[in-house]
Amino acid sequence: MKSIFLLISMLFFYCANVSADPCGDSSYCYDPDGGNASLTNINNPFHYVFIGAHPDDELMVYPLMKNFCAENNAYCAMIIGSRGRQGCNNLTPTQCGNVREPELKNSAYYLESDLWHFDFPDGANEISPYNWNGVKSAFDRSSRLLGYSNTVALIKSIFRKIKSPSSELVVISHSPDHGSTGHLDHKVLASLTTDAIRELKSEINIIHLKSESKLYLASNKPYIARNSDISSPICVTGSSKLTITNRHLTNFDVFNHGYNNIYLSQKFHVGDNLKTSSLYEFCYK
Repeated sequence: MKSIFLLISMLFFYCANVSADPCGDSSYCYDPDGGNASLTNINNPFHYVFIGAHPDDELMVYPLMKNFCAENNAYCAMIIGSRGRQGCNNLTPTQCGNVREPELKNSAYYLESDLWHFDFPDGANEISPYNWNGVKSAFDRSSRLLGYSNTVALIKSIFRKIKSPSSELVVISHSPDHGSTGHLDHKVLASLTTDAIRELKSEINIIHLKSESKLYLASNKPYIARNSDISSPICVTGSSKLTITNRHLTNFDVFNHGYNNIYLSQKFHVGDNLKTSSLYEFCYK
């Protein structure tokens, strides 16, 4: 009888842990550790999620994610809307998406982050009319194909899966006002994220951090620094070191690894000029 009770207890424990995996059997969710990371960390009180429109959008907040997520007992996730088919040089859209998807998975592995990755349309070549309402409508159509009433409902569903059992869910996105690079897809998805957070305020305790850095392209020395239009953001310099995990790395080291070692398909935008670490600031508000 004791052995039967023990077997039942073990099965119950196993089933409870399997159900705790936020990815579950979703074909849209990738766990870089094959289930081990999320099963281990989902019960940790510290939960972080970045949401962006394209593979590599997380580079704007790379040091923050690396500091809190990698080698730490936090649960971390990314939600990326598209395969980024329109973002490559000398590649067809299909080829571009096939290159950027494994880059994104490598990024998730580097950050020790679960990854929800969808196939939303990308940019003016895939969305018409390419304006705010056109982008929102295109995103909503893609969400309905996944079984959700709109994109806000899709975002809310994932936030419910990854909410913290005992503390806040920290959501990190671009700013709806400028989208870090001015990209309309960034701004619309950030706005829809804000709507989802507002609708969940009575259900989940959420802290929303918005990237307040932008890419500067002046004087052949492109760099990322605070958006001069924003007052009093929280900023860390490129030369300062991480404070929680990987303390031997600077914030610029982390960004540089993502840009130069993971997202090789995107280097054509500014080449090898992203080198002046003293100019960098990674800012949030």
